[in-house]
Amino acid sequence: MTENKQIILVFLITLTIGLVGSVCILVFPSLIQPDLVVSRYDVSFSWDGTLSEEYQYTVRDAGTYRSLNRRFDDSLYRESQSSPSIEFLSVTAPKGTIAYLKDSYNRVFLPGSDQPVPDVISEYAAPGEMGAYNPSYYDAGVYTVEYQVKMYPPVEYDTSCAHLNLKFASDHIPYTDVTIFIPAQYVQEVFPHPDTLSVKKQEDQYIITGSVGENEDLGVELLLTPEILTVLPGFPVYYENVEDKTRDANKFGISLIESGVQILFSLAVLLAVLVPFLLIGIWYRYGREKAFVVPNSLSFVPNSTLLPWMVNLIFKGDSVSFDDDGFYATLLSLHRDGKITIQTKPDKNILITVIDNSSPDRYEQDVLTFLIAIGEDNVVDTTTLSTLAKVADTDSSVQKTVLHYQKLLNMVNSATDEALIGKYIINGRTHLFPILGVGIAGAVISFFSIIIIPEFLLKLISALVLFAIVSVQAGIALAFPATLFGRWKMDYYKEKLEWDSFTAFLSDFAEMKKYSHEDLVMWGDWLIYGTALGAGDTVVKAMEQLDIHLPFSEESPGLYRASLTSAFLPVMAYSVPSSSGSGGGSFGGGGGFGGGGAGGW
Repeated sequence: MTENKQIILVFLITLTIGLVGSVCILVFPSLIQPDLVVSRYDVSFSWDGTLSEEYQYTVRDAGTYRSLNRRFDDSLYRESQSSPSIEFLSVTAPKGTIAYLKDSYNRVFLPGSDQPVPDVISEYAAPGEMGAYNPSYYDAGVYTVEYQVKMYPPVEYDTSCAHLNLKFASDHIPYTDVTIFIPAQYVQEVFPHPDTLSVKKQEDQYIITGSVGENEDLGVELLLTPEILTVLPGFPVYYENVEDKTRDANKFGISLIESGVQILFSLAVLLAVLVPFLLIGIWYRYGREKAFVVPNSLSFVPNSTLLPWMVNLIFKGDSVSFDDDGFYATLLSLHRDGKITIQTKPDKNILITVIDNSSPDRYEQDVLTFLIAIGEDNVVDTTTLSTLAKVADTDSSVQKTVLHYQKLLNMVNSATDEALIGKYIINGRTHLFPILGVGIAGAVISFFSIIIIPEFLLKLISALVLFAIVSVQAGIALAFPATLFGRWKMDYYKEKLEWDSFTAFLSDFAEMKKYSHEDLVMWGDWLIYGTALGAGDTVVKAMEQLDIHLPFSEESPGLYRASLTSAFLPVMAYSVPSSSGSGGGSFGGGGGFGGGGAGGW
């Protein structure tokens, strides 16, 4: 595949992944609707401690919920206590349902009813829970439940002001429309939680509006005049510098965190869409090659001074990776040069005899050393290798031998030469690592943010997925040849194109059949270099049909090469058998008296 086709393919694949991923992430949240939400929540607080709430629960799945309820984190009782607590006043349930209370002593009451308490309420209701129970389950629809309690909260104060922190919900389903009413009298300043809520003063009250996601803290923190202590039933606690503590606790509100989450999410979307274009820019800047005119098909070896393993390393596929075709081609080359002999046996195994155990080339010397190491008296019998691989499962000493042979084989099958690679190319993968790094870093940040600030779960999961997509896009680009985003030095790109044309010729059975079978040296080159380039099978097919026998082998080319490539398979494929075996009133948005929130079961 030409360089231009490669970069177009990279662009189309990464763009498709980026666009599909981004569209799915942006559309997906709107398709996912919780089966139970609070579609409207109105709450008013009076200075006599009365908290009046009206919940509109929207049930989307019929037959799922028997209870619509709200729970308090702090202690809820039917009577006032001698410590900060909440006193139950009333529950107004929808017609046909049963209002209930399970207080913090785990006592269950049915306000306004003398019927027995259903066992299911005792079993499923949580301590501090009020709700409306429907024995027949709720149908899909909107249901209104009203709650009224009297709060006896802790109140922090000093000589200049007082502080009250009320939490209306902390562990709850989503509230899509929230309205909070607070009397303006005695109020010096209002700090809503989350601070994305809108606060407006209207005549004699503050109105706080907005929405909160699942399990997002909902409440209000108030700086009050000291006179509130004479009006509000509660439990005063003296603190120094109440105003400073309150302001410090609200210095960095949830809006800053939300802004950070939004920036993270937006960056993830932007990158997922822009990475394909960044890859085009990197290729244009660092990888675009000069144009050369080279025939589509070449019948001669472009550079016979290169040994087969060098051709495999530099010109087959990726220009920095070596595979076993280079090893097999080297065996054929050593056989032709008389340094080894290869003979096929009747059982299709082979004998390799080392005739000359030295070579000026480093890799060829490694191959010769490998053959000597796994053979006996410089002879490698692959029948023996196959037998060893079978016995290794039951004999630990043989297993060690086979694993040692496997290690040596892997070494000659994964050769590399940085000096040779550096002579020919500039590796362009280094230009892709920053994109991969940003993708991984963004995914890691999103993952830990999910743990730290779960109230932004959906958006953070979306960012995590999108950053993972960015990493995948970078990985796809990295999977292409190192020269796509780098360059061939000098005019070696022309030689690369010539080797590609030579490979195209060797892969064309019809073209090879046109050539005379009298030029055996040429056919020998085709077999050896074709094997190095991954086209050896086509060469063998042509040689068999034309009945061509090379001077360095009397064997059938097909049997000869098939035996060679499968000879080391038992050692290469061997694996060791697996073994079997067996609330309070504190300062800031995280604090607050009350808590809990709406839910269902």
